[in-house]
Amino acid sequence: MLARRQGRQPICNCFGSSAAALGARHVVRNCLIAAVAIAGLAAQPAGGQPHIAAAPAILVVGLALLAGVAIATWEDLASLLMPPRSR
Repeated sequence: MLARRQGRQPICNCFGSSAAALGARHVVRNCLIAAVAIAGLAAQPAGGQPHIAAAPAILVVGLALLAGVAIATWEDLASLLMPPRSR
C-alpha cells in the first residue's frame, strides 16, 4: 500500500498473472488468509495424537479445497461482486 501512497499502480501477481492494480480487495484477501492460518494454529490440540474420524476429516479437506480455489480466483470473484469502475 506504500506504493499506492506514492502514486504508483503496482500489479498484484500473487496467484498468477493479473491486470488489476493492488487495492483494498488484496488487503481483504490477505487478512482472510492470515485469519485462517491463525485459526488453524489455535485449533491444534494441546498435546498427544488426536483421534480423527473419517467423515469430519473428509469434510474439512473438501472445505479447504473450496477455500483454496476461492483464494486462487479472488480477482475473478471480486470483479463479479464489485460494481464496475467509472472512467
